[in-house]
Amino acid sequence: MRLAEQVGVADLAEQTVKLSPDVGAAGANPGVKVSSIVAGMACGADSFEIWV
Repeated sequence: MRLAEQVGVADLAEQTVKLSPDVGAAGANPGVKVSSIVAGMACGADSFEIWV
């Protein structure tokens, strides 16, 4: 995660990911969501469950 923070993964996701307003709250905070996925992958996660 430290490396991801240093290279700006969250900032890059915030600048790059653009979603339609129709997705509602699911499209909020892409930087945080991408960072969570990177952290999970680094810890060996093989799947993700989305709670809405």
